[in-house]
Amino acid sequence: MDIGSEASGIASLIAPILEPLATGLELFGVGVILVGVVIATGRYLLDVFAIDQRDAYERRCHVVSPGRG
Repeated sequence: MDIGSEASGIASLIAPILEPLATGLELFGVGVILVGVVIATGRYLLDVFAIDQRDAYERRCHVVSPGRG
């Protein structure tokens, strides 16, 4: 028995376990990104409609240009 056939045997045993785990991890990552986008958009829209647009811009100015004062 050579190393190549033994390694492929182990891989064929592990792959069915790791594939759903990797898929779940990918879906979780996409979900986190989408939730972040929805939260950021919601906060922005609340700022725009709740207060004057100029005040909203000035409140978020530090996010747009960090380190510029």
